[in-house]
Amino acid sequence: MKIPPEVKCFRNYAKYDPSKFCDDLRNVDWNANENSHDETNVNNVCVDNAWSRFKAIFLQVADRHAPFIQKRVRGRDCPWITGQIKREICHRDFLLKKARKSKLDEDWLAFRTVRNRVSNIVRRAKQTYNKKLIKDHPDDSKTFWKTMKKILLGEKKSSVIKNIQVDGKLCTNNKKIANAFNMFFTSAVTRLRQSLDLGSNARKFTHVVNHSLPDFKFKMVDESFTLNALRQLKTNKSGGLDDISPRLLKDAAEVISKPLTQIINASLSQGIVPHEWKHARVTPLFKKGVSTDLDNYRPISVLPVVSKLLERAVHHQLYSFCNEHKLLSPFQCGFRSNHSTEFAAVAFSDYVRRGMDQGLLTGAVFIDLRKAFDSVDHDLLISKLQSYGLKNIELNWFKSYLLDRKQVVRIGTETSDYCTITSGVPQGSILGPLLFVLFINDLPNVLTKCRILMYADDTVMYFSAADSQVIADTLTNELLLVNKWLIDNNLFMHEGKTECMLFGTGPKLALSTSFSIAIDGKALNRVSEYKYLGIVLDASLTWNAHVDYLIGKVRKRLAMLGRIRKNINMYTAGTVYTSFVLPILDYCDTVWSCCGSVNTDKLEKLQRRAARIIMHLGSSEKALNFLGYVTLEKRRKSHVCNLVKKCLSNRCPQFFMNYFNYNRDILPRKTRSSDKLRLPTVRLECTKKAFFYHGCVIFNQNF
Repeated sequence: MKIPPEVKCFRNYAKYDPSKFCDDLRNVDWNANENSHDETNVNNVCVDNAWSRFKAIFLQVADRHAPFIQKRVRGRDCPWITGQIKREICHRDFLLKKARKSKLDEDWLAFRTVRNRVSNIVRRAKQTYNKKLIKDHPDDSKTFWKTMKKILLGEKKSSVIKNIQVDGKLCTNNKKIANAFNMFFTSAVTRLRQSLDLGSNARKFTHVVNHSLPDFKFKMVDESFTLNALRQLKTNKSGGLDDISPRLLKDAAEVISKPLTQIINASLSQGIVPHEWKHARVTPLFKKGVSTDLDNYRPISVLPVVSKLLERAVHHQLYSFCNEHKLLSPFQCGFRSNHSTEFAAVAFSDYVRRGMDQGLLTGAVFIDLRKAFDSVDHDLLISKLQSYGLKNIELNWFKSYLLDRKQVVRIGTETSDYCTITSGVPQGSILGPLLFVLFINDLPNVLTKCRILMYADDTVMYFSAADSQVIADTLTNELLLVNKWLIDNNLFMHEGKTECMLFGTGPKLALSTSFSIAIDGKALNRVSEYKYLGIVLDASLTWNAHVDYLIGKVRKRLAMLGRIRKNINMYTAGTVYTSFVLPILDYCDTVWSCCGSVNTDKLEKLQRRAARIIMHLGSSEKALNFLGYVTLEKRRKSHVCNLVKKCLSNRCPQFFMNYFNYNRDILPRKTRSSDKLRLPTVRLECTKKAFFYHGCVIFNQNF
C-alpha cells in the first residue's frame, strides 16, 4: 500500500557548514552568561531569562545556517526507484505497447531486452538501498529493526492521522484532532480514578525519617561535564518545542558549553527549572485496532534536548547519593547499574527450585499496575523525597521540576493548545525512571511473610509452603496489604491482569487440591503459564512453553530473512541474524539454560536453518563451519559462566552477593579443588538445573 503524502517542517542542511556555524556562535556576545563557576553570580541570574536569551541567540544563528522549510513529502512505496530507473520503466512500458500494437517479432525482442535490463537495474537498486539501510544502523537495535521493516513490503504503517472520533463524530480538522488527543492523554489518570470510584487525595507519606541520613546537596557542574554531555547527544533524535536540534547542539558543543553550564548551575543553586524545559511535544502513536479511536493510540513525548543536560547532572548526583546511603530497596532490579531482568528472573526461578528440592510448593502473584508511571502523585513523591534527605533548595528544585508541566500534541503542521500534566513522572525524561523507583521504594516494607521482586512496576510476590492452602491464605493476606499500599499511594492494580500461579514438582502439584487467591471478593485468574519479564514460566519450570514461544518468534524472523536474502549479501544477512534473531535466543538464557535435550535440539535446528539461509547452501554443516557459529548450547554455557563471574565480583544485586563460595573458603586446608566453587547439596535432579547449582558446574568445568 502506498503511503499517503504529508507536509513536514524541518531544517534544511543543504548549505550547512558546521565550522562556519561555530564561527558565528563564537562572535556572539555571551557576556551575560559568563562566570559559570561564580556561585554568587549564578544565584543572581534569572534562570528563565538566561535560557530565553541563550535560545534567541542560538536560534538566530541556527536559522541563518540551517533554516526551517516546509516540504510535501510524497508517499513512496519503493524509495530505491530513482529518476533514471523511472525513465527506463517508461521506456519499457512504451516498447510493450508498441509490441502489442505491431505484433512484430523485432518489437517483442526489443521489449524483452529492455524488460530484462530494467528488472536487473531495479533488483540491484533495491539491493544497494537495503545494504545501505542496514549498514547505517548496525549497532542500534531499535533503529535497525525499523530499517528492516522498511525493507519488507507491507510492513510500513502510515503515521498520518486522517480522522478521529471526537464526541461521537468523525473529525478531520487537524487542530481539533490535536486538541482531542491532548485532552485524552492528560485526563487518562483522572478517568481511571473515576472508573474505579476512587477518591482524589492520596494519604500523607508517613515513612520514618532516618535522622542519621545526611541532607542531599547539589554540586555545581563544571564546563567539562556539559561539554561531554553535548558530545554524547544522538543526532538522530528529535528536538523539542524549542526547535533546537541535537545535531546543532553537538556541533556547537565547544562554543555553547560555557553559557549552558551557567544556566544549569543557576537552576541547581536556585532550585528552579526553566519553564520551557518542562514543555513536551507529544506525538500519538497508533497501537492496533480501529484507527479512529483515541484509545488505540499511545503518547510519545519529546522534551527539549537541553533539558536532558540538566536532568543528567541531577540524576548522576541523586543516584550516587541513593547508592552511597543504600536507600534503594534491594528487591528493586529496574533502572539500576549491575541489575537487570536476568538477575530478577534467575532469583525467582532459583527460589522456586529450592522449594522443589525441599518438597515445597511455591505460590506467586504477578501484579499488574494500570498506568503506573502516569499515576505518580506529585505531592506524595515530594514527601517521599523529603524523607530520603532532600530539603530546602534541592527539594524546591524537584517541586519545580514536577509541577506546572505542560504538553502539546502535534498533528501534521497543527499544534494543540497547552494542557497541564497533573500527575506522573515525565515521559521521555532521564529522571523519570529513578523517581518512579523511589516512589515505590517502600512497597516491600508492607509485606510480613512473602518475598517480593520488582523490575520497575513489574512486581511478583511469592511464598513457599508444603500446603497449597497455606500458600493461598498467606498470599491473599499479603495481597490485601499490597493493595492498601497501592490505594494509599494513588496507584491502581489491574485485577483482570493480575494473575496467580502455583509452582512445584509434578507429583506435588497433582496432590494440591485447592489454590485460589482473591482480592476484594474477586478471585484472581490462576494460570499454568505466565510470561514474566519476557520469559514464559510453566508450573514445573520445564521451559517447554518458553522454548515453544522462542521457536514461534524466531521462525517469523527467519522467514523475514529468507524474504530479503536475495536483496542483500551474505555479510548483511549474517548481520540481520546476529542483530535480530540471536538476541532472542540469548535473552535471559541463563535462566532456562537447562531446558532438556529435546528443546536443545529444537533450538539448534533454528540456527542450522539460519545458516542455510545466510549461505544459500543446502548443507547446514558446511554453512555453520564457514560462518564459525558455535552451538547455542555452548553460548548458553558461556553466558552462565559470565553471570557467575559477575556474582563473584559483586557486580550484581545485593541478594546475589555471596551466592557462590569457593572450596578454599570452607575447607580447612588447600586441595586441588580449592579454587573450584563448592557445589550445594541437593536432593532432586530438577534442582540441578537451577542457576545456583548449574552455574557452579559450568564454572568449575571452565576454570
